[in-house]
Amino acid sequence: MPKTTSGGVGDAGAPFTLPADLSALTLEALAELLDAANGEMDGILADRDPAKLPQLSELSTARKKILAR
Repeated sequence: MPKTTSGGVGDAGAPFTLPADLSALTLEALAELLDAANGEMDGILADRDPAKLPQLSELSTARKKILAR
């Protein structure tokens, strides 16, 4: 899982956080969460830093969970 922080959906500048329970989120909140994951993935891909591959994998898994919900 991606690292968790005290931030939630919509916290600008906060690292991506996948909530433990996606079932309570609205469609809008899920869309925001997916956008945040996509944005963080784009940043990692732009850096081209092999050290960030594990984080990229975690974000991919998080995206799949969001899309499944």
